[in-house]
Amino acid sequence: MTRAELASAILAKVQGDAVSTGGALTLDTQGGILTAPAPTVIELLSQSRAQHLAYRSAQPRRDTQGTISDGNPEEAAAALSEAGRLRAQAELADPSHADPAWVIEPMTHNHDELLNFYYDLLHR
Repeated sequence: MTRAELASAILAKVQGDAVSTGGALTLDTQGGILTAPAPTVIELLSQSRAQHLAYRSAQPRRDTQGTISDGNPEEAAAALSEAGRLRAQAELADPSHADPAWVIEPMTHNHDELLNFYYDLLHR
């Protein structure tokens, strides 16, 4: 699958979930309708990274004495879904990765691997 196909499939999978928006609501110049400004690529990637960390911290963990915590499966699933949705939105907002946010993003895995990771886990 291409990155765009992966991103579209991730969004299709989570489309029923709550949608977070960045920024304050503003008045639209056409008829005074409240609209939210579209989040920037750097905001989407940053929020995705934060949700990925929330997913990891909600997973079961083994402490130094060897005891395994239960974790919080519901919280982990919600954070995973949101992390995938945000990264997919960033991909579709800038498919050519022209925004400097892609270069400065602190990552341990490349973007394609993360899209595949979210796709695989969300489509189990």
